[in-house]
Amino acid sequence: MKVKVYDEVAKVIFNIIDKDLFKDRVVFKAEMNKIRESKGIKLMLDFYKAFDFETYEEVLYISLNDSDYDTENETLKMMNANLRRIVKDNYSVKAKMSSIKTYDFSTLEKRLVDKLPEGTEVDVEIYFVFDGINGGSIVENNKMLLNTMLWPSNEENLHLIEGILLHEYHHIGLLHWLNKYDKNFNDYSDSAGLAKYLMLSIMSEGAATYFYNDGDDIYPLVVESHGEETAFSIREAMRNRGSNIENYMNELELDLIDILNYQENINELRPLINKYTFSSTGEPLDKSVGYHMCSVIEEELGLESLIECFKNPNDFVFKYNDALKENDKLGFSEAFIRAWTSLVS
Repeated sequence: MKVKVYDEVAKVIFNIIDKDLFKDRVVFKAEMNKIRESKGIKLMLDFYKAFDFETYEEVLYISLNDSDYDTENETLKMMNANLRRIVKDNYSVKAKMSSIKTYDFSTLEKRLVDKLPEGTEVDVEIYFVFDGINGGSIVENNKMLLNTMLWPSNEENLHLIEGILLHEYHHIGLLHWLNKYDKNFNDYSDSAGLAKYLMLSIMSEGAATYFYNDGDDIYPLVVESHGEETAFSIREAMRNRGSNIENYMNELELDLIDILNYQENINELRPLINKYTFSSTGEPLDKSVGYHMCSVIEEELGLESLIECFKNPNDFVFKYNDALKENDKLGFSEAFIRAWTSLVS
């Protein structure tokens, strides 16, 4: 496992913050021009596809000057609100940057390889940014965008960021096997491909969450990056993962059937996919549903059985049902299993 860290974007923006260079628009733009063509910025812009560099620069400038950005775009509103937190506590940002500089990112390898098939190749590139939207995201298979504000300002919370790093590292390890299994898994063009993609997302997010974010209260990290309301929502979502799982599993089967039966433009199903992959108030459903399914498989069939799913992802549905007792109300119906068998065979 190799880890390369790129923090030039974070360094330039921190320098702007630390030296109050955001108070003069001309000086601010000159500093930002240093990272206009940087890999970290390009990856961030390409990942979100919701704004260009000029828009990001403007939102950052207005946010650092502690003002509202006038927009109807919810993504930019979130960015503005969260970027405004940066200047509230300069000491905190300075502590984050200092900790990032001294942290050994390669120390987590043992905890990772135990939860992936033997022979997994994991080479990670981490790009520190100030995006004001997400925490950590994987792009281009092995590159990780990490919101600098999520990094702990207090050393006693380093174990919490380690869980988040391992979560994302696990995604990269899993992609190693998904690309071997089906190089086109991410380029679905019909409803069948979209249904398999959704289950892959549930397995991937569920496994990484189950292995590395089980019970961790990341409130101290999120409160610095996204504020108390979001931090509290995530805390409550993590504490109550299993409280509605019967409803979630029933809905998942119905939603998958709707996807499989859909005959129109599959882009129209994006809101249905977003129902599982995105949440602005707590933990996304693919994490909580996937967490449940992974825990059932490991508890009943063993860790190796779950890890085998990473090499043969279409078996995830079957192994989940096999792990449940007969007539378990949390299982997929026989009719759905027949449909899924026809889909993946």
